[in-house]
Amino acid sequence: MIFRVASGIMTCPEVRRLLASAQCVPRDTLLLRMLYFTGLRRAEMVSVLVADVIWDLGAVFVRSGKEDKDRYVFLDPITMALLGDYVQGVPLEVGP
Repeated sequence: MIFRVASGIMTCPEVRRLLASAQCVPRDTLLLRMLYFTGLRRAEMVSVLVADVIWDLGAVFVRSGKEDKDRYVFLDPITMALLGDYVQGVPLEVGP
């Protein structure tokens, strides 16, 4: 029996290289870590609001994900720290 690895799955060295290549741009590092470590989809990622972050638990509330279901995803401490640093430097948008 021959087993094949799916071509769309990155190996550990490939993931390390990808994350290392984004280290000079903190926002890119944050986005890649959140996408990779949480399994968020691109559309879910762009819809995350600062209000959706539960800082005490290290989690993010994801609205209307797959099959239009809400869920929580948990972040590792390093990604939470990067997210905190990023949010502090981003001005909040004020509605009309």
